Amino acid sequence: MNAPIVIHEQVLGDVRELILQARVTVRAAVNAELTTLYWSIGKRIQSEIGRSALLNSGEDLVHGLAESLSVEYGRGFGNKNLLHMVRFYLSFQDDAIVYALRRQLSWTHFRCLI
Repeated sequence: MNAPIVIHEQVLGDVRELILQARVTVRAAVNAELTTLYWSIGKRIQSEIGRSALLNSGEDLVHGLAESLSVEYGRGFGNKNLLHMVRFYLSFQDDAIVYALRRQLSWTHFRCLI
């Protein structure tokens, strides 16, 4: 009678381990994608700032984007974070560097570096 319980515990342990491994993989993939997204947003904003002589150092653009994006996507796209994204792009303009490091470094790590 003990064999089914032992087998159940072994299978349960294996399934738990699979779930935990998948969660780690998903977190890493999400973090990598968010890092790429934030770099791309910074690049896009900076390219517009560079193109437009009408903008006051980009403040008007960033403020307007922050208002619109915050309503639609939440507080993660406020003025402060958008400016971090621009600084991120300016600090790492070579996308190959970002791509190579995005799985090892989180957005928080990149923010500390910039």
